[in-house]
Amino acid sequence: MMQLYNIFVFGFTCPYENNENNPNGLYANPDDCSTFYQCSNGEPYLLSCPDDLQWNQERLVCDYPENVGCRIPY
Repeated sequence: MMQLYNIFVFGFTCPYENNENNPNGLYANPDDCSTFYQCSNGEPYLLSCPDDLQWNQERLVCDYPENVGCRIPY
Protein backbone atom coordinates (compact mmCIF):
# COMPACT_ATOMS: atom_id res chain seq x y z
CA MET A 1 0.00 0.00 0.00
CA MET A 2 1.28 3.46 -0.89
CA GLN A 3 1.81 5.68 2.14
CA LEU A 4 1.74 9.45 1.89
CA TYR A 5 3.21 11.74 4.51
CA ASN A 6 1.56 14.99 5.37
CA ILE A 7 3.32 18.07 6.69
CA PHE A 8 1.77 21.30 7.91
CA VAL A 9 2.58 24.04 5.40
CA PHE A 10 3.65 27.67 5.61
CA GLY A 11 3.78 29.78 2.45
CA PHE A 12 1.23 27.99 0.24
CA THR A 13 -2.26 29.40 0.03
CA CYS A 14 -5.15 27.28 -1.13
CA PRO A 15 -7.11 28.88 -3.95
CA TYR A 16 -10.44 30.38 -3.03
CA GLU A 17 -12.11 28.32 -5.76
CA ASN A 18 -10.97 25.79 -8.32
CA ASN A 19 -12.62 24.75 -11.58
CA GLU A 20 -15.43 23.10 -9.62
CA ASN A 21 -16.07 26.20 -7.44
CA ASN A 22 -14.57 24.32 -4.52
CA PRO A 23 -11.37 25.25 -2.65
CA ASN A 24 -10.68 21.61 -1.72
CA GLY A 25 -8.43 19.68 -4.04
CA LEU A 26 -4.95 18.55 -5.01
CA TYR A 27 -2.38 20.99 -6.37
CA ALA A 28 1.16 20.60 -7.71
CA ASN A 29 3.98 22.03 -5.62
CA PRO A 30 5.70 24.61 -7.85
CA ASP A 31 8.99 24.06 -5.99
CA ASP A 32 9.21 20.24 -5.85
CA CYS A 33 7.92 17.63 -8.29
CA SER A 34 7.86 14.85 -5.69
CA THR A 35 5.35 16.63 -3.44
CA PHE A 36 1.89 18.14 -3.82
CA TYR A 37 -0.63 20.04 -1.73
CA GLN A 38 -3.98 18.81 -0.55
CA CYS A 39 -6.33 21.63 0.38
CA SER A 40 -9.07 20.83 2.85
CA ASN A 41 -11.40 23.54 4.15
CA GLY A 42 -8.89 26.18 3.07
CA GLU A 43 -5.93 24.55 4.88
CA PRO A 44 -2.98 23.30 2.80
CA TYR A 45 -1.23 20.04 3.63
CA LEU A 46 2.01 19.04 1.92
CA LEU A 47 2.08 15.39 0.85
CA SER A 48 5.01 13.42 -0.56
CA CYS A 49 4.99 10.88 -3.34
CA PRO A 50 6.69 7.58 -2.45
CA ASP A 51 9.72 5.88 -4.00
CA ASP A 52 11.03 8.38 -6.55
CA LEU A 53 7.59 9.10 -8.01
CA GLN A 54 6.47 12.60 -8.97
CA TRP A 55 3.14 14.39 -8.82
CA ASN A 56 1.12 14.26 -12.05
CA GLN A 57 -1.30 17.20 -11.99
CA GLU A 58 -3.23 15.98 -15.04
CA ARG A 59 -4.02 12.58 -13.50
CA LEU A 60 -3.93 13.73 -9.85
CA VAL A 61 -1.69 10.82 -8.84
CA CYS A 62 1.93 10.11 -8.05
CA ASP A 63 3.44 8.80 -11.27
CA TYR A 64 6.71 7.76 -12.92
CA PRO A 65 8.94 10.74 -13.80
CA GLU A 66 8.83 9.94 -17.53
CA ASN A 67 5.04 10.40 -17.43
CA VAL A 68 5.23 13.72 -15.61
CA GLY A 69 7.87 15.76 -17.45
CA CYS A 70 8.93 17.84 -14.45
CA ARG A 71 11.02 20.89 -15.37
CA ILE A 72 11.96 22.02 -11.87
CA PRO A 73 15.76 21.92 -11.45
CA TYR A 74 17.08 19.88 -8.55
